[in-house]
Amino acid sequence: HWIAFKESQQGSPDTYKWLEEIPENPAADIIAIKRDATWQFIECAITQITPENVVVLLDGESIPVKRSKISGICWLRPGEKPGKGMEPNARDILLHSPQGQFRCRKIIWNGDLHHWEITVASNKGNFIIHLPADALSSIDYTFGRHIDLTRRPPANSKTDPYFGGLADDATLLEYFAPRSITTPDGETQGPSIPALLIHPRTEITWTIPADSRRFQASFSTAKNSVSPTVVMIQIDNSEVFQTVLGNSEETRTSDQPLSVDIALDGGKQLKIIVDFLKKPLDTTEEKTFVSLLSGPIQVKNPRIER
Repeated sequence: HWIAFKESQQGSPDTYKWLEEIPENPAADIIAIKRDATWQFIECAITQITPENVVVLLDGESIPVKRSKISGICWLRPGEKPGKGMEPNARDILLHSPQGQFRCRKIIWNGDLHHWEITVASNKGNFIIHLPADALSSIDYTFGRHIDLTRRPPANSKTDPYFGGLADDATLLEYFAPRSITTPDGETQGPSIPALLIHPRTEITWTIPADSRRFQASFSTAKNSVSPTVVMIQIDNSEVFQTVLGNSEETRTSDQPLSVDIALDGGKQLKIIVDFLKKPLDTTEEKTFVSLLSGPIQVKNPRIER
């Protein structure tokens, strides 16, 4: 968990650079303080945040530190680099501030004291911090219920380009391998949304957390993709969904995104298989034209709902 308090100022180090300089395995919570052109990191236990101070426990003594002197704070998450995306707990709430975001387990507005009371989880149990009213710009109560598969490492990923020799070149293999991208929201033209770009002859497998309910995503052909592409979804190696995206180059008909919502029913593994169409489309009596170097698809907002 981390949050920045200050914007960068001329002649000062970049506000968010301090995240890159924090030690790999900090032994305690950290507050970041600007010292001329460098950062000073103080390891302590953060016990409270008020509109004026950050209260820390250092060598057994409770010390208030003025927020005006602090550029950011980082709560201890053992074994993880601060700022790195981590899979949320199902109960996590995501809080957005003008300078950053962090997760909590509970948030309450205290109308008498006019501040937020926020319960944050740590390896030593939950603790409560207080933030002023203007510290938050939005609250996402559904954050912990969704696992973003563009950020969750797959249990297995295999890509076999049509011309087998391409797999021997590391650069070309990286090009054909699945990768995370962002794409504009076509319906609202709003902010970019996460997606996976997947080429044919690819299989991706994810483990399914025990508390999972459904798999949801939107499938479409990638930009400039003209080849028909088969998409299959399997739960524990049993096929639960299959479709064809795209059309022949002769018709050049653009498909609308196809949304899927599949019950996981206690499954242990989710697999997406993308391949070239090996038979003509149902709507044509002639052989389907297929470009062997085209046909990638986009999987927008692939997620597991808990």
